[in-house]
Amino acid sequence: MKKILFTLCLAAALTGARGQIYIDSYRFGGAIDDTSVVLLLNFNGANNSTTFTDASTNNFTITRFGTPVISTTQSKFGGASGFFNAQGNVITAPSNTDFDMGSGNFTMECWIYTTSSARQLLFSRGNNAGNTDSSSFSLQINLANKIQFNFIDNNVPANFTSAISSASMALNTWTHIAVVRNGNTITIYINGTADGTLDVTGKTMNISTYSLKIGDYTSAGDLEFTGYMDDLRITKGKALYTANFTAPTSQLTKVTN
Repeated sequence: MKKILFTLCLAAALTGARGQIYIDSYRFGGAIDDTSVVLLLNFNGANNSTTFTDASTNNFTITRFGTPVISTTQSKFGGASGFFNAQGNVITAPSNTDFDMGSGNFTMECWIYTTSSARQLLFSRGNNAGNTDSSSFSLQINLANKIQFNFIDNNVPANFTSAISSASMALNTWTHIAVVRNGNTITIYINGTADGTLDVTGKTMNISTYSLKIGDYTSAGDLEFTGYMDDLRITKGKALYTANFTAPTSQLTKVTN
């Protein structure tokens, strides 16, 4: 059932002896855009398009480095996906406080179709050289072919702690990955099943001034993601998944509630 918004705003004023009441405004609408969705990349578009669009209410300008493109060769939803296949293929969203997660809940998720078993960066916010002092987080496929989420604590920014999945990544198939902070625990979900946790009791994510990078650390990086990505969404302040769930069966939107 679609959620329906019914908002009636009244401004009443008694004027003169007749006691007139004025209706200032009213609005009937549909599903509510969720401003807690701070980034939404559906990777829709024509084959080989170089335009990447943020469909969140932020409407961030997405900057492209290297040769990543929109591809219709593979798609989870919408008929297209983002294709990354070379060193330095990066798209970025600008630095913004909406990516400062602090000690609050969050949900970061995407679909990936990787064609490589090498270590690969999915997305990160941090220093190009990997200096954690100025980093916040990163999500990658590690050398053991596991999903790894690195959390940088602002109290000890020179170090990071990680949630690591037990399952290995499958090649040449679509996999949904979600990383959720719910209170004191960060959980990795693979295709809706919890598969790795990290205790973050009393920890606040480090603040970074760097852009959000997707596909590699930098245009000169060597941790390039190789494959296709679809429906990357970052939601701040909400743990959208708190138990095992059915992976999304349709394109993600900026409506989460």
